[in-house]
This record gives sequence, C-alpha cells and structure tokens, in this order.
Amino acid sequence: PSQLIDKVDTFIERCTQNIDLKAIYIEMNGFDINYDLWYFNLFAYDNYHNCDDKDWLSFYAYDNDEDIALTGLEAAQNDFKLYDKNALHNVSTYSALYDISLLLVLCKFLLLIDNALKHSRRGYSIPILASAHDFDIVAVFK
Repeated sequence: PSQLIDKVDTFIERCTQNIDLKAIYIEMNGFDINYDLWYFNLFAYDNYHNCDDKDWLSFYAYDNDEDIALTGLEAAQNDFKLYDKNALHNVSTYSALYDISLLLVLCKFLLLIDNALKHSRRGYSIPILASAHDFDIVAVFK
C-alpha cells in the first residue's frame, strides 16, 4: 500500500500543475488474459460524473506515463495462465470458478487501493475511482 500511494500522490501532484483536478481513476489491466504482468494505470479528470454511465472514463485529461506493476499474486497469475493455455474455458465445470476468480482478483485489487488510500498523508478531497479493464464494477473512494 505505501508504494502504491506514493505513485498516486506523485501523480496527483503532477496533475494539479496541469489541470483543475476533479477525479482520479485507477485501472488494473485485463488481468485474465494478460497473466504475464499485472499492472495498473492512473488517469486524471477535469470533470466528474457519477458511475451510472462509465463512458466518461474514456475521456481523461491526463494519464501516467508507465504501467505500474503489481506483485504478490504470481500464483494466481499462473492459475489464469494454466486456465488459458489448457483451454479450460471449454470445460463447463470451470466457468463458475473462473467467474468467481475474476471477482476475487478485482476485490483484492480494490482492497489494495483502499488500504493505500488510508496510508496517504495527503487526504483527498476528490473522488478516486478504481476497477479493472472491461469490468462494470467501479469502486468510488471519497
């Protein structure tokens, strides 16, 4: 959490020099098909809308210049690789387990964001949103 919040704090400091910052979005990559590297990106917005319609998240004003690697879940990454390489998506008994696994990884990522925000020395007055690529679930931290 402390390393993640350092990245977020640095990003916010840079953004406030360039835009009137209204929201931050933290997005994990499509981890189920990109099992070799799990990472996240940061996006800054000069406007904020509710999450009933998430299309506005595509129109960010500023983003970070690098993929920020996530570590610690390499065993889960290997499980997704095994699932993909062995075409287990064709085995119906695995589909529910796969869906649950997707949600568990997303929840773990969101818990990481929540813990990181609690470690920040800044205190945020803007909403911080987080999710993973192509997920309909978006957490909003205020």
